[in-house]
Parts: sequence; C-alpha cells; structure tokens
Amino acid sequence: MKLKKGIIALGLLSAISLQAWAQQLKGVVIDKNSKETLVGAVISIEETGVKAVTDVNGNFSFDGLKKDGTYTLYIKYVGYKTLKIDRVQMKDANLTIALQPDEQQLKGITVTAVERRNTDAAMIQVAKHSPVIVSNVSAQEISRTQDTNAGEVIRRVPGVSLIDDKFVMVRGLSQRYNNVWVNGGAVPSSEADSRAFSFDIIPNSQIDNLTIVKSPTAEYPADYSGGFIIVNTKEIPAENSFSFSVGGNWNTTSAFKDFSYSKGSGTDFFGFDNGLRSIHGGINASLAPQLDASGNPINEDNYATSLLGNHLNNDWMVKSKKPIGDLKLAASLNHRWNLGGRTLGMLAARYDISCFATADGYTRSKTATAKLYWISANIETDGIAPATQMRGVVVSTEGGIVTLSGLKENERVTFYNVSGIKLGETRALNGQASISATDDVIIARIGSLSIKVKR
Repeated sequence: MKLKKGIIALGLLSAISLQAWAQQLKGVVIDKNSKETLVGAVISIEETGVKAVTDVNGNFSFDGLKKDGTYTLYIKYVGYKTLKIDRVQMKDANLTIALQPDEQQLKGITVTAVERRNTDAAMIQVAKHSPVIVSNVSAQEISRTQDTNAGEVIRRVPGVSLIDDKFVMVRGLSQRYNNVWVNGGAVPSSEADSRAFSFDIIPNSQIDNLTIVKSPTAEYPADYSGGFIIVNTKEIPAENSFSFSVGGNWNTTSAFKDFSYSKGSGTDFFGFDNGLRSIHGGINASLAPQLDASGNPINEDNYATSLLGNHLNNDWMVKSKKPIGDLKLAASLNHRWNLGGRTLGMLAARYDISCFATADGYTRSKTATAKLYWISANIETDGIAPATQMRGVVVSTEGGIVTLSGLKENERVTFYNVSGIKLGETRALNGQASISATDDVIIARIGSLSIKVKR
C-alpha cells in the first residue's frame, strides 16, 4: 500500500515539473510599415541559445520553456534593423514583433573600368557608332591569322591593297595620299624620297586595333584623300606572358625548285651579319692594295684593292639548293612591374621571315621592337582632386576640366582622345594649360612626353 502511494506521489511531482518546463512561446514577425509578414527572420533566445526561423506565414515558436522564466529575444532579418526585446515572460506567450526597415541613403557609387578595344565586338560597335565610313581590325581577329606584321594585317581590310608588301593603297590611291597615325600621333615617312609609311615594321603581336577612315571629316586632318589609317598598339599588359610561334607556307613556283644563291653568313636569317662581309679595320680603314708578283703594289695606272689583304669574302661560287618553303618565327614578351605605386610595362616582339621568290631568292628579317609605357599612380588627398605626376608636370581633373601644371612658360600642349582625334592645342600660361572635354580618357602630348589622363 505504501509502495502504491509513493508511485502516485512521484507521478504527481513529475507532472508538476513537466508543467513548469513545458511552456510554449510563439509569435509572428511583420514589417513595421507595410504590416506584411516576414519569411525567414531569425529569432534567438539569449539565455538558452535556441534559435527559430519564421515560416511562410511569418510565424515562429519555442517549446520547453520555463513557465516563470524571463527571456531576452534577438530578431534579425536582411534589410531590417536588428531588434532586441528584454524581459519576455511566458504570460506574453503570443507575440507580434514589428521590424523597422534599415533604410540608408547612398552618397554615390563610382565604377572604374578599362575600356578594351581589342575584340571583334568592340570594333563592331566602334564602326556602328562612327559618323564616317570606317573599316577596322581587332587584335582578336589578328590572333586567328598567320599575319606577322601590320602590312599583312591591313591587306585584309576591304578596299585596301598592298604595294611591295609594306605600302598601303586605299581605294586605288597610292601611299602618298594616305595619312598614318600611331597611338594618336602622326608618324613621319619611313622613306627618304617619298611620302610613305612602311607597315611591315610593326609586329602584329603589338597591335591592339587598326582603323581605316575612308571618308573626310572635320575630326581628322585634311591632308589625305585615300584613307586615314589609325594604328593603336597594346597598352600595359594585364599579366606577364611569353609566346612563341612557328609558321610556314609554300607555293608551287618556288618550293622544291632550283634556287641559286651565294655564300652568306650564318646569322643572315636573323637580319644581321656575323662578320663575313666586314672590312678589316672598319669603314674608315685604308684598304690594302693588290700586290704584283714581286710583292710590290701595282702601279697607279693599274691600281686594284686586295680582297684577301682586307679580309673580304673571296668566295664567288654560285651555289644551288631546293628550298622547302617559307619559314616564319615570332616571339613576344609582355611584362609589368610595380615600382613605388607606379606601373612600368614592356611589350617586346621579334619576328623573322625566310622566303624565296620565283626567279631569285632573298632572306628578309625584322629586328626586335620594344615599347615602354610609364604611367604614375593616382594620388588622392583630402580636398584635392586626383592628380598624376610625371616629369614635374601635375595633371588634375575637376568636372570636365583637365589642367596641367608645372609646365614651362609658353610650352605647347596638344590634347587627343584615345582614337587619335585632336581635341585642341594650347600654350602654357603661368605654367598651366587647361582643356574642357567630355572624353573619359584624354592624352596630353608635351614634346616627346605623353600623359594619359583618366577623368
């Protein structure tokens, strides 16, 4: 009997204990302004560390809490201010919690990007929005061909013909009627006796894009009637890289045919002589005369220069071989350095061509070319617009005005955009020169110094 009474008493105590702990806290989370329920809000109890997430109706619940307990709740939701509720008691078992939206006024967002015009899509957009008739070629298109220089690249443009594999003829007009700009500046003639530019001196790996303007416009100089050719080379490389390529071709009129040639040096393929054709003593040396049988110089009436005595090549044999075909070798190196907040970039390229003609043969080589860029980093100080310092010249931008300071008095400054279009020209007054422009990137030329300004 006593055992039964003990069991009954123990059961009553357990029921009372469960009743004291088995309490439920529930509620709903809503937006304070719109009164809409919030799905996915996180509610946590500080004392127990238990968390709950609101359902699709914004409801939540906690089970197993003390009946006489007091709790602190934290309510968090993305885009809303975190809410803390102190001293929540079980008598407040059904809660309605309103969260305040976390609204902030942004001062502004500045997005900085580099415009790339080395893709097919970019050059199509340039031609599409150009007010004049233009044809262009991008670096992406060049990479799909076996072209080795700008001359071979430009011949793919409609309406353009190539003379001697290097001079450009646009719409049937010879090279003297064309104007050529490289990186926004006019280039001089590469020929001493005519107005012409040899496009085969520019390696294809250094070309970013190439544009030919075929109609006159006020934006460009008026000294052309054939075409205005704009060549833009690559800028500072985004990453270090090295590439090497081997190509070749052959034709039925020269490959595997008899080819006559004379003795050459072992380095002729690379465009320079290894000393086979050099004169002993240099160009200013006194040439040794031809000696007679007795070892004396021949008299003045029969004066002759000695070949062997001056270390000249005395091999006059005509040799023959059967060439396989043309061989093309090309290599390019791109590298960048960060020096004290400034960026130094190098683009170097070399290509060698060995080709054979039908009647006679020749070897042609192009030497290495390199292009260096030096662009200083932007300096930002409180209350002062971003500035760029080069050669003591300070470039500052404010609104649509670009100002150059630290110039020599009356020094001439010419401004261009990235397409090589001349925006204006001025002379320094009190050491300053300014221009108002809407272009995002402006190139200022001060003598041999070029400064790229990004507004």
